[in-house]
Amino acid sequence: MELVRRDQAIDRLRWLREQTPQPEAVEPDPLLGPMRAKRRADMAASARELAATSDLPATIGRAEWVEMAAWMACLTGWGTSQETLAALDDLAGGVDLATALRICAEEGLEQVGESGSETEARSVYLFSEADALLGVVYADLPSGRTELCPWSLSLYTNVVIDDFELFLASPAGRLDYRDGVASGSLGFHLRYGFSNSASFRVTMAALRASTSPLRPWQNPPIRTWFPPDSPPGMVAAPTEDIVRVSRDNTRRALDRLPDQVHAVLGRQLMSAR
Repeated sequence: MELVRRDQAIDRLRWLREQTPQPEAVEPDPLLGPMRAKRRADMAASARELAATSDLPATIGRAEWVEMAAWMACLTGWGTSQETLAALDDLAGGVDLATALRICAEEGLEQVGESGSETEARSVYLFSEADALLGVVYADLPSGRTELCPWSLSLYTNVVIDDFELFLASPAGRLDYRDGVASGSLGFHLRYGFSNSASFRVTMAALRASTSPLRPWQNPPIRTWFPPDSPPGMVAAPTEDIVRVSRDNTRRALDRLPDQVHAVLGRQLMSAR
C-alpha cells in the first residue's frame, strides 16, 4: 500500500470529521429527524463497542479510532443526515446535475463519456485512474421539470484491502470482499434525501485510506447493468427482455469507453451473466 496515499486519506477523514456538524443541530425534519437520530445513535454505539476491542488501523490511536468508527457509522446507511451531507458539500438528495458532477470531479473522477440526450435521460461516465474506479451518474427528466435531474451515482471497483478494520467500519465496507480483495458497486441515490445511503466524500477517503486499487480488475464488478432499472419504454416488458436489453446497452457503453479506461481496468468489466 502506498504510504503517502494512505496518510493523506486518513488526514482527509480527520478533516471531514472536523467539518461534520452535530446532526441534532442541523436536521430539522420533524418526521425523519427523530428516526434518523435513533438509527445513528444505535449505529454509533455498536461501532464504538466493536472498535474498542478490534485491531487498530495504521496511524490511528485507540481513542481516535473509537470515535472515528462511530462517526463513519453515522454517515453510512439510511440514518445519514441530509443536512450533514449538505454541510460537507456532499451528494445530498436533490442535488442538481452540475453540482453532482463538480463534487465527483473534486474527488478525482473525470468525465470520459456520456450517452443519452439532454431532453430525456443522460448517463455520464466517470473514471479515476489513480483509484481504478469507474462511475456512472444517471439523470432523467422528472414530470413537471425542464432540466435533467440526477437519479443515482454508481461506482465500480476492485481493490486490495490493506486495513480491514478501517475498511469494514467505513461506507466502503459495503463492497463484497473475499480473500483480501473487495469488488462490486457502491450506489448513491441522488433524487430523494430519505433514500441516500452514505457520504460520497467519506467513502472516497476511506477507500484510499484502507485499500489499494487493483489493476486490471480481477473480478468484474458490473454484475447487473447500468441505470436505469429498465430501458425506456420497457417498464411493463417481461423481465427477461429487460435484463437482455439492459445488459446489451451496458456492454455497448463499456465498449465505447476511451482506451485509457480499458488500459487500466482491462476488458473484463462486466460479469458474463
